[in-house]
Amino acid sequence: MIVNQKAEEEATACIEIVMDWVDAMVEEVGSEEMKEVAKRRKLQKYLVLADKVSDDLINEIIGEDVGEIALTAIIEAEREKQEKIKISRERLQKKLMRKVFTEWRRIANKSARQKAAVQNFPAGPADLSSEEQNSRMGWSKEAVQQRHRSLGSIMQGRQDLDLMIRAKEMEESIIQSAVLEPFKLLEWLKEEDSTSRLESFRWKLLLSLPEVEDESPGRPFLEMLKRKFRKSCAGSEDSDLLVCQTVPSLSVCVREVGQTDLERVMVSEKERRKVFGGTSGVMFVFLDAEETEEQAKERLESVLINRPRIPPVPLAVLTTIELGQTSQMLGLAQYVADGLIGSYDVFSVSEDIFDITQSVRLTEAVKTVIKKVPANPANLLTIKPLSDFVEDFLSSHLYTEFYSNLADRRSRDLLDRPASELISLYNSALDHLIDTAVDVSLQEISWPAQEFAGQRLESEIPPNWNESQYINNLVTEIEKLKLPEFEVYETNTWRNLVEQVLVYLDKIAVPGVDSSVVASNMTRSLGRCYRTFLTRCTSQWGGVESVPPPEVLPWTDIVHSCILYQLATLDNKDIICYKEETLAKYSLPAEWMAGLGWGGEHLMDSMQEVVNTTVSEARERTMVEQGDICLNSELRDTLKKEQKQSIRFEKMLEDAVSENYVHNKSNISDSSPTKTLDPEDTMENPSDDSEDSADLSTSQFVPLISYLSPTLGRLVSPYQLLTRQEVPRTGMSPRYSRDTRSLFSTSGSASSTAKRKAEMSERANKKTVLSRSLSLSPESRPLRMDLDQKLDTLKVGLSNDIEQDQRFERMLQAALN
Repeated sequence: MIVNQKAEEEATACIEIVMDWVDAMVEEVGSEEMKEVAKRRKLQKYLVLADKVSDDLINEIIGEDVGEIALTAIIEAEREKQEKIKISRERLQKKLMRKVFTEWRRIANKSARQKAAVQNFPAGPADLSSEEQNSRMGWSKEAVQQRHRSLGSIMQGRQDLDLMIRAKEMEESIIQSAVLEPFKLLEWLKEEDSTSRLESFRWKLLLSLPEVEDESPGRPFLEMLKRKFRKSCAGSEDSDLLVCQTVPSLSVCVREVGQTDLERVMVSEKERRKVFGGTSGVMFVFLDAEETEEQAKERLESVLINRPRIPPVPLAVLTTIELGQTSQMLGLAQYVADGLIGSYDVFSVSEDIFDITQSVRLTEAVKTVIKKVPANPANLLTIKPLSDFVEDFLSSHLYTEFYSNLADRRSRDLLDRPASELISLYNSALDHLIDTAVDVSLQEISWPAQEFAGQRLESEIPPNWNESQYINNLVTEIEKLKLPEFEVYETNTWRNLVEQVLVYLDKIAVPGVDSSVVASNMTRSLGRCYRTFLTRCTSQWGGVESVPPPEVLPWTDIVHSCILYQLATLDNKDIICYKEETLAKYSLPAEWMAGLGWGGEHLMDSMQEVVNTTVSEARERTMVEQGDICLNSELRDTLKKEQKQSIRFEKMLEDAVSENYVHNKSNISDSSPTKTLDPEDTMENPSDDSEDSADLSTSQFVPLISYLSPTLGRLVSPYQLLTRQEVPRTGMSPRYSRDTRSLFSTSGSASSTAKRKAEMSERANKKTVLSRSLSLSPESRPLRMDLDQKLDTLKVGLSNDIEQDQRFERMLQAALN
């Protein structure tokens, strides 16, 4: 039982394993089959679309080539047709000439026989019988009997009659073929073409016809004229275009200008350029039976006035009245004088279309217009891409002016022109380019014809090159190249100065145009300028590094780099057409000229002067910064005391020179520096107060500087400088001093005087006499600004004021008296 149960379990497990394996295999096979089915469906879908794509490709390729093939086939068929017509005409002409010569020979032989018979006729009666005489004259009996002509002669006569009828019909056929024969425009243009013209020559004729009714007698003539043009070359879908065809190196267009066209061009500039643009000649038809002289004159005037004046084109007038009357009636000579037309020719025509001479005159009129075709107006223009137009002008006029002026200024050690002047010159150059682009005279150039716009080559000008919208787009692109104002403020660090320049570059940066190269060039120029300036400053002063002022920066290189970046942002491939003589009228602006020469440069600081100023400011700034560090406390106290005493002394001088001054001994004594000390000074420096208050009853010689500053007078020796005699008690000369109440004891005065002289002598011995004068010139060696040298510099400066002190003393004495 257990064995059977175990066997059943094993069988069940085997079945499950087999079923799992089968399911896995089925799933794997099913997934592979589904993938294969998906691939097949996708391939089937591609195959279905492939037919359509291949058909589209085939149609596209055929569509591209069918036009050229059809045009070639039409030209070959037309040429074959012309050849067959030519061969047929030559054959017919030879056959006709053969028959004419045969008939002429027969008539000539008959005439010769008759002439010979008359010449051989005897002068008297002939010795012949009647029959012989009649035989000689051809009057035989047989001839008399055959009065009726034979069948052969009758047939010959009928043939002769048929020949005459066919000759008449041929004459009429020739007239009709001459009437309907088209103008051979392509052949005539190739014959008149010359090497002086452009490689791709284009000819456009305006045909102005009067408005007539269908039943009008002049209608056949006008239709004949239009048919001659229409059948000469391939036409166009536009009903006004009688001819519009382009063959290798040659394009032909004939446009009919009616009253409706003239009304449209009066209100639309676009229609005006479409109708009259690129005109090479005008043909005007006047039929006196169809319109009045006033109407014809008004129609001609509308055509010539609305057409651009450049270049003047030839005019051919077909008229049914006398030639002189037509020229006078239409005022053709005045149009030539006004420059509306280059020349005019008048041809006489009639309304009879079967007049064989009229076809000859029409052909002559067309050939005359072709022969007098004006020169290509593109020869008056210079054609360039907008980027080349701007870059060429700036290279030849702006950059040369920048760097020639810079070289001249560098030779005289002057700074670069300010950034504002350089940018102003650059912007004025762009303004001149804008004026050149918007030249009004360019709008009067009639070129090119818009009918040939589809065959325009890349090197040629666009059809709308002188339209306002196209020119405004060019002006906008040039306006974007202008630079804004450039302001850099003085700063105390070089990094801040460089950052201001780079901020300006970021200001003019255009997204998508890399400015790293320009920034690198500008940084390199700034670094070179900084090193040069620092070298010159270090050669004069060995102090801390000095920051160049903004005017020292290389503005020419900086502005030039900004201009190059602006030109790099010009991504416009449009073509600009301009007159070279208009561009050559550029002149430097007055603001730039004012800075040239001695008048604009003599007031400017040179580089050396800027270096000297920077060094002086750095020295002063160093002294101020070190003022808080007390290197010599005695000097500081002395300067403070001198400052306070100078203030008191100036007050005393102001009182002395005032109008209400009254000379008073007590006032002088009370105003003495020893009597007006502030309480603070007394508290701070009691020893100085006792020293200054010492009274000497006798006069002594003191340095002249002590008259203005007693403290400074104690710093110098009375034996080395100019001195004056004064009474120490009053501070005045003995002449103006009087015996007054003794304020101090004699012993105190004597001790004070001795102390003052001893102090002055001791300080004089401590000073060293300079072996050479101090120099602040650029060639001087760096100086060590220690305390002694500072004091010596002060002594030199004070000695220069001695003469002014003497003059001031005399003025003060005069005021006291």
